[in-house]
Amino acid sequence: MNAKPWICCFIFVLILGCGRKSEEPQPAPEQPTPQEAAEAESAENISDNQWLVAGNPDWTLAEEPTLYTPDDLFQYVNGAAPKYVSYGFQQLTHLRYSYQKDDLSCITVDIYEMGSPLGAYGIYSTARSRDIERRNWGTEGFRSGEVAMAWKQHVYVQAMADDDRPVLIEMLESIMDRIFSAIPGEDVLPELLDVFPKENLIPYTDRYIGKDLLGYSFLPGGFLVNYNLGGQEVLAFISDLGTPEASEAALASLTDFEQQHGKILESGPESLWVEDSGLGLGGVRSTAGYVAGVFGVTSRDQAAPLLDRIIATLAKTRK
Repeated sequence: MNAKPWICCFIFVLILGCGRKSEEPQPAPEQPTPQEAAEAESAENISDNQWLVAGNPDWTLAEEPTLYTPDDLFQYVNGAAPKYVSYGFQQLTHLRYSYQKDDLSCITVDIYEMGSPLGAYGIYSTARSRDIERRNWGTEGFRSGEVAMAWKQHVYVQAMADDDRPVLIEMLESIMDRIFSAIPGEDVLPELLDVFPKENLIPYTDRYIGKDLLGYSFLPGGFLVNYNLGGQEVLAFISDLGTPEASEAALASLTDFEQQHGKILESGPESLWVEDSGLGLGGVRSTAGYVAGVFGVTSRDQAAPLLDRIIATLAKTRK
């Protein structure tokens, strides 16, 4: 879909989150501050398509911008489309800029409207590696060679330069700066991440899985982190089922699964210790509508303190 008419809308609606559909009555729009009015007037004087490279005459659009929706995202990301949709994907604005009209000196910019901050964090966190070169873009961002990624609020951005020449990398970082300086709101991570103890947590291993956490259809999604416990890397997770009844049912489903595919060491209505065929030794417990667990340990004594702390904190979050 040709996106040229949408670029200005992207600047003022998509990024600012002002165009969302709602059945609830909306309050009258607030009058812009003098600074906001000046910024809007300045942006309106820039060609819609050139906003991200404004003030750099050597940079122009290499091709017409394109807009993708859940119905046709597969045409661009092919097999990855279902993953994006599972995180609440709504639309993608795809742009490509060239330096001095050279088709081999371009920067590709993909701006994803994910519908919610959790969706934007989720798709970002599953694409991020541990050894990132962090940048001050949005809630979290990084550049790794020619690739830059970041997220804030409901927006996730991935941009890539054709190579690592300084002129391309400089513009790549400038584009990311411009996008995320335009997104209002606080830089806030999902609250459940605070449940995981910070001691021994491996940096940049936190991520959110939109559905089928750990490959289990009875876990709707959730958070994963990795810890270094005495030189052993272990996996911890939390899945929010909503109600105690739902979390207990999910734990029962896990118990049934492990009876067929793993080795149960101990089980009860709210806890399970198991030797999983893929995840290794671990413990899982349910509380207050959550299911949480720790896998990949060498002994129960290694997992129990971490799991106890997670469960104790979860029990206080929902009463």
